This record gives sequence, C-alpha cells and structure tokens, in this order.
Amino acid sequence: MAEAQAQVAAPPQLRHHCLGLAMAAIQRGDFDAANQVLEANPDAGLTLYDVFSHCQIELETQNQELRQAQRRTESLLAWTGQLFRQIPVPALLLDELGLIQDANDRAVCDLELESTHPARGVPLRRLMASPDCEFRLQHALHGAQEGRVTVLADVQMLSLKGRQLWVTLTVVPMRERPGEFDNRLMCIVDNQTDHLEAQRAQEAATLAAQQRDFARATSEANHRLMARVSHEFRTPLNAVIGFSDLLMASPSAGGDPAAREYLSHIRDAGMNLLKLVEEVLQVNQLNGHEATAPAAQKVDLHRVAGEVVTLLNDVARRTGVTLSLESSDEPMPAIRGHARRVREVIINLVSNAIKYNLPHGWVRLVVGTVGQRVWLGVSDSGKGMTRQQLDHLFEPFNRLGAEAANLHGHGLGLVITKGLLESMDGRMSVTSTPGVGSCFVAEWPIWHEDGEPAEAEGLASPSP
Repeated sequence: MAEAQAQVAAPPQLRHHCLGLAMAAIQRGDFDAANQVLEANPDAGLTLYDVFSHCQIELETQNQELRQAQRRTESLLAWTGQLFRQIPVPALLLDELGLIQDANDRAVCDLELESTHPARGVPLRRLMASPDCEFRLQHALHGAQEGRVTVLADVQMLSLKGRQLWVTLTVVPMRERPGEFDNRLMCIVDNQTDHLEAQRAQEAATLAAQQRDFARATSEANHRLMARVSHEFRTPLNAVIGFSDLLMASPSAGGDPAAREYLSHIRDAGMNLLKLVEEVLQVNQLNGHEATAPAAQKVDLHRVAGEVVTLLNDVARRTGVTLSLESSDEPMPAIRGHARRVREVIINLVSNAIKYNLPHGWVRLVVGTVGQRVWLGVSDSGKGMTRQQLDHLFEPFNRLGAEAANLHGHGLGLVITKGLLESMDGRMSVTSTPGVGSCFVAEWPIWHEDGEPAEAEGLASPSP
C-alpha cells in the first residue's frame, strides 16, 4: 500500500521538478534545453506550451508586484515632498555648484522667492549680503561635498526683494547610500532676524533711556547752576545801578554834563544787563524740570488785553504807532490760565509789535473764539519776516538781524512768551509777509467751572 502511495505522489513531484528546470532554461533563452528536459521526462506530462503558460503567469504576478511597489514608492515620494514643503524652518535643495534646485514654503516666504519659485537655477551666493558671507558659503559647500556638515552663524543675507536677514546656515550632504553622495546638498536656514531686531530694539531703548536720564540730570544741573549764577549777578548789578543813580543825583555831578552822560551810560548798561539776567533766569525757570505751573485761574482775556493797551499806549504814541483793541459785540468766555502770565504774554507780543514797527504804523489786537479755545491776535504793519526768519523765530538770542537796526533786545522775549503759553496749555502761531507785516496768534483753553481743560483742537487761524 505504501508503494502505491509513492507511485501516486511521484508524478506531481516530477512535474514540478521538470517545470522548474524548463522555466529556468526559457528564462535563459535556451529553448532547446527546455525541450530536452520535457522529452527526457515524458511522465511529467508537460508540453512546451504548458511551460510558457506558467512563465506568463509568473511574469504577470511579478508585474503586479512591481506596480504595487511603484505606487508605494510614488506615495512615499509624494509624502516626503509634502513633508519637505511643510518643514517649519526654511530649507533649500542645492546642487554641487550651490544652485537652488527647490525650496520649501517657509524658504519661499522668508527669502521672497515667489517670483522665481521653484527657484531653480538661482545661486545661493546671490542672496549673500557681502563678499565675506559668499566666501564662507563656498567653504561650507566644499565641506558638504566632502561629507561634512557645516554650520555658519551670523550670516547676513538679502532676500530677492532686498530685505535684510540675519540667519544661521546649516549645509548638509544628501546621502544616497552609506559612504556615497549624489552631489546634492540641503541648506537649512535658521532665520534669526526678528530675534536680533527685538534684541537690538531693546538695547537701543535701554541706551536711549540711559541717555535721557543723563541728559535730564545734566539739564537739571545746568538749570541749578544758571539759577545760582543769574541770582548772584543781580546783587552787583543792582549796586551799579543804585550808585549810578546816587552819583547822578549828587551836586558834584550836576555841573558836569560829561560826567552825567557817562553815569547815564553806566546806568543804562547796568539796566540792560540786569534785564538780560532776569530774562535768562525766567527762561531757565520755564525750562527747568523742577518748575511747576501755578494753579489755573479764570481770566478775562479781553479785559487783560485792554489793560495792556492802556499801559503801552504812551509807548506806542512816542514811537508814532497807533495801538488799538477791537471791541467784541459778543461776550467772550473766560480762559483757563494765570492772570500774571497772560498779562506778560500780551505785553511781550504788543511790545515787540511796537518796537519792530514802521514810523506811523499801527498795532491791532483782536480777541475771538474757535471751538473750545479763545485766541488773541496781535497784528502790525511792520517790515514782516521771510520764511527763513520764521524758521528761526523761537531760537534763544537769535534776533533775526534786528541788532543791525540798533534796537535794544536780547532775542529772548518770544522764547519766554512761548514758554509761558505752553505752561498754561496754550499755543502760538505766526504768519508774516515781508513789507506788509506780521500777525501773532496766542490761544488758551476755555475756562470750565469744573476746572477741567477742554479737549485740544486745531490751532486757531484768525485774520485780525
């Protein structure tokens, strides 16, 4: 019985053996050898057609497996490409010459490669901001071609649109198999521009704060020194003026006209110098950080202007200038200021208008309102000022050429006036035409019973 089973099993084994030999011969292209195998084993029951059919089935199976492997490979390549695109740091693919072959989305954005994306053929050295950076890049590319990973820190780059970047470059060789290279490189760009700019901005802010504190301390020291020096000047100057008055009043000086003239010059020079010291001291007080503005008061601007006109009317008449204040038909609201400072502002403006006027000229004062502010305009028929003179109008000790006209002054009156106005939340504007005259407009906020200042609006532009 065992012998019968062996006989039954023998033909399939023989069939598989012969089929394998014949298929191997056909794959080698030796059809005669395949035919000889079949003829030498007739019990296998195989024909050359059967062998070819099995070869075809095996080839189809292999082709199907290859197609599946190709699809898996294409899917893996697509996934790898998508991964490269979405890497959260800028990355570039380079050839052995350093030409950009591809760039991920972050690199396209940071290096502004949109106009040339996928940026093929753009040399990376073109994005270097200096020859030194180009040299360092070439050294890194050479090292990467030899299999070394090279890191370049503090590299200054320029995007294709010229935006400056500070980056760290990491150049990595692309291995195809261990120990071999396909001459392609990857460059990782660590963009540190925002971090460095924030750090530099913080350093600049710290330096600015230090400089501001130093300037403030220096300014305060200068103010204190100026206050002390100006105060010390006043004592000897008052002595000079006082003794000059005594000598002029003495009987011995009465019969000597020359002596009286000399004493008069001494007294006038002392008074002039004392006024200069007082003006410098006042400017110092207005600019000093320790100075505090007086408490706000309710001031009738039209009434104060009328008092100033009455006070300076004789001065204007002696110089041949007509001084007038236009009366308002409507009641003017009170301003928020300080009575003494408001009066000083008006006196300075009117005195200047009289001093720098022409013979038989006029000075006109007008009071009006605009929004939540009250303005005072002082216009004159003087020589007027050029645009260049207006640009330097509020510079201390700059008299804009008036010293050539032998007019007394020190170039501090308008500086003081502007400082007084600003201490009361006031402002000033000036318009002037050469040969026609000038108009100075000072304005103050309207007084409110709750004492709160009104919201600032545009500077008044009246035409007195």
